[in-house]
Amino acid sequence: MNKLTPKTLIMKKIFGFLFCLLISTSLLAQDKYTVPDISVEDKFNRTLGQFWGIFATSVDFAKSQGITPHDYGKYLGKVFAPTWNKEAGFEGMVWGTVYNWETFKKQRIQCDSNKN
Repeated sequence: MNKLTPKTLIMKKIFGFLFCLLISTSLLAQDKYTVPDISVEDKFNRTLGQFWGIFATSVDFAKSQGITPHDYGKYLGKVFAPTWNKEAGFEGMVWGTVYNWETFKKQRIQCDSNKN
Protein backbone atom coordinates (compact mmCIF):
# COMPACT_ATOMS: atom_id res chain seq x y z
CA MET A 1 0.00 0.00 0.00
CA ASN A 2 1.00 3.61 -0.46
CA LYS A 3 2.34 5.25 2.61
CA LEU A 4 1.58 8.87 3.33
CA THR A 5 4.69 10.91 3.15
CA PRO A 6 4.94 14.12 5.17
CA LYS A 7 4.68 16.12 1.93
CA THR A 8 1.50 14.26 0.86
CA LEU A 9 -0.02 14.67 4.30
CA ILE A 10 0.62 18.42 4.26
CA MET A 11 -0.89 18.70 0.76
CA LYS A 12 -4.02 16.83 1.87
CA LYS A 13 -4.37 19.07 4.94
CA ILE A 14 -4.02 22.20 2.81
CA PHE A 15 -6.55 20.89 0.30
CA GLY A 16 -8.94 19.91 3.12
CA PHE A 17 -8.60 23.35 4.73
CA LEU A 18 -9.24 25.16 1.43
CA PHE A 19 -12.22 22.91 0.69
CA CYS A 20 -13.74 23.62 4.13
CA LEU A 21 -13.06 27.34 3.67
CA LEU A 22 -14.80 27.31 0.29
CA ILE A 23 -17.82 25.43 1.64
CA SER A 24 -18.13 27.63 4.73
CA THR A 25 -18.01 30.85 2.69
CA SER A 26 -20.66 29.44 0.37
CA LEU A 27 -22.90 28.59 3.30
CA LEU A 28 -22.43 32.00 4.90
CA ALA A 29 -23.30 33.73 1.63
CA GLN A 30 -26.73 32.11 1.60
CA ASP A 31 -28.20 34.76 3.92
CA LYS A 32 -27.59 37.47 1.34
CA TYR A 33 -30.07 36.06 -1.18
CA THR A 34 -33.03 34.63 0.66
CA VAL A 35 -36.27 33.78 -1.10
CA PRO A 36 -38.86 36.48 -0.34
CA ASP A 37 -42.28 35.63 1.03
CA ILE A 38 -44.54 36.92 -1.75
CA SER A 39 -48.31 37.10 -1.41
CA VAL A 40 -50.49 35.21 -3.87
CA GLU A 41 -51.80 38.49 -5.29
CA ASP A 42 -48.26 39.82 -5.87
CA LYS A 43 -47.28 36.54 -7.57
CA PHE A 44 -50.35 36.75 -9.78
CA ASN A 45 -49.67 40.38 -10.74
CA ARG A 46 -46.03 39.63 -11.52
CA THR A 47 -47.06 36.64 -13.62
CA LEU A 48 -49.50 38.83 -15.56
CA GLY A 49 -46.79 41.41 -16.16
CA GLN A 50 -44.43 38.70 -17.41
CA PHE A 51 -47.14 37.26 -19.65
CA TRP A 52 -47.95 40.61 -21.26
CA GLY A 53 -44.27 41.42 -21.72
CA ILE A 54 -43.60 38.11 -23.46
CA PHE A 55 -46.79 38.39 -25.50
CA ALA A 56 -45.98 41.93 -26.68
CA THR A 57 -42.45 40.85 -27.55
CA SER A 58 -43.70 37.86 -29.57
CA VAL A 59 -46.18 40.04 -31.48
CA ASP A 60 -43.44 42.57 -32.20
CA PHE A 61 -41.13 39.79 -33.39
CA ALA A 62 -43.85 38.37 -35.66
CA LYS A 63 -44.39 41.83 -37.15
CA SER A 64 -40.64 42.25 -37.70
CA GLN A 65 -40.69 38.98 -39.68
CA GLY A 66 -43.55 40.20 -41.88
CA ILE A 67 -46.09 37.84 -40.30
CA THR A 68 -49.64 39.24 -40.32
CA PRO A 69 -51.72 39.23 -37.12
CA HIS A 70 -54.07 36.73 -38.78
CA ASP A 71 -51.23 34.31 -39.60
CA TYR A 72 -49.72 34.73 -36.14
CA GLY A 73 -53.09 33.96 -34.55
CA LYS A 74 -53.40 30.83 -36.71
CA TYR A 75 -49.91 29.77 -35.62
CA LEU A 76 -50.76 30.22 -31.93
CA GLY A 77 -53.93 28.21 -32.44
CA LYS A 78 -51.91 25.33 -33.91
CA VAL A 79 -49.49 25.47 -30.98
CA PHE A 80 -52.16 25.42 -28.26
CA ALA A 81 -54.91 23.36 -29.95
CA PRO A 82 -53.45 19.99 -28.87
CA THR A 83 -53.93 20.98 -25.20
CA TRP A 84 -57.61 21.88 -25.54
CA ASN A 85 -60.28 19.58 -24.15
CA LYS A 86 -61.87 18.39 -27.41
CA GLU A 87 -64.69 16.63 -25.55
CA ALA A 88 -65.94 20.02 -24.26
CA GLY A 89 -66.44 21.09 -27.88
CA PHE A 90 -67.07 24.64 -29.03
CA GLU A 91 -68.87 25.61 -25.81
CA GLY A 92 -65.84 24.51 -23.76
CA MET A 93 -63.56 26.59 -25.97
CA VAL A 94 -65.81 29.63 -25.54
CA TRP A 95 -65.96 29.24 -21.75
CA GLY A 96 -62.19 28.75 -21.64
CA THR A 97 -61.73 31.96 -23.61
CA VAL A 98 -64.13 33.86 -21.32
CA TYR A 99 -62.25 32.52 -18.29
CA ASN A 100 -58.93 33.66 -19.77
CA TRP A 101 -60.31 37.12 -20.54
CA GLU A 102 -61.59 37.43 -16.99
CA THR A 103 -58.19 36.35 -15.66
CA PHE A 104 -56.23 38.82 -17.75
CA LYS A 105 -58.56 41.82 -17.65
CA LYS A 106 -56.63 43.58 -14.86
CA GLN A 107 -53.86 44.53 -17.25
CA ARG A 108 -54.16 46.20 -20.60
CA ILE A 109 -51.92 46.25 -23.61
CA GLN A 110 -52.33 48.47 -26.63
CA CYS A 111 -51.03 47.49 -30.03
CA ASP A 112 -50.67 50.06 -32.76
CA SER A 113 -51.46 48.20 -35.97
CA ASN A 114 -50.11 51.10 -38.03
CA LYS A 115 -46.65 50.86 -36.46
CA ASN A 116 -44.04 49.20 -38.63
